[in-house]
Amino acid sequence: MNKIAIAGSTGYLGKYLVGQLIEQNISGVVLTRNLEKLTGFRDKNITIKKVELTQAKTLEGALDGVAMASDMTAPKYGEQKIKDFYATLILKNE
Repeated sequence: MNKIAIAGSTGYLGKYLVGQLIEQNISGVVLTRNLEKLTGFRDKNITIKKVELTQAKTLEGALDGVAMASDMTAPKYGEQKIKDFYATLILKNE
């Protein structure tokens, strides 16, 4: 089954999206820098991956089986980080 990846899952909107995945029994991948901030995300359909979105190497393997991604991170990392994240996802699925 294809999964949905969510970056920024510890923020307000990210927590809501992960909750919706769990509630609707949809497989997801939570991408996070800080494992300690994650609470309540333990579910059989949710995989948690520790990544740093500004470092493409940390995304290797994290997006396996991902059909769609949602970036809910704060904009403090800048536009280039977002471009790199989606470029990695697009290239992986071509």
